Amino acid sequence: MSLNTSIPWNLKFLKKFEDKIDWTKNLTNESGVTTFEMKNISANRSIEWDTKLLSTFIKKLNKCHISISYCAKWNIDLLNQFEDFWDYDTLTLNKLVWDKIFS
Repeated sequence: MSLNTSIPWNLKFLKKFEDKIDWTKNLTNESGVTTFEMKNISANRSIEWDTKLLSTFIKKLNKCHISISYCAKWNIDLLNQFEDFWDYDTLTLNKLVWDKIFS
């Protein structure tokens, strides 16, 4: 369900099904190496992450997946409001951030 791009993802829907959504931020294998699974809600390419969604679920989200999102509502206020959240190595690779904010 978490990667389904046909679902009308919004705050009301996410809250309603919060206990059924895969919020896995990352997994650690037997060797202790952290891997980032691309099956969780943070990797869903159709969710328009905005300040309300991020504020509500920030502790459950994978910052790398959100930092590379092309559907987030990118603007300077979003970057500033969540400045401690972003994975800046990943964020610098997001062409949309550069095009929308720093063009």
